[in-house]
Amino acid sequence: MQTLTLTAVEATRVKVVQESDGKVLLNSVALARGESRSIKKMGALSITVEAGKNLRMEVNGKSYGVPFDGYGALRLD
Repeated sequence: MQTLTLTAVEATRVKVVQESDGKVLLNSVALARGESRSIKKMGALSITVEAGKNLRMEVNGKSYGVPFDGYGALRLD
């Protein structure tokens, strides 16, 4: 099991869905600037974010950038 940590550089909305069963792990109205949420990750996740430039992701201590600036979705294996 891995831990995904999402941190808002600036306020943004984020939704995280576990692909294996469609379970919504996070459906944030808005993450405030500086706010972080940690999620236990088992398998692939689908992440939708309102403003990619405002979000930083970390999996088990390794940082990942969001590959788009505005609204979009990505898959995290």
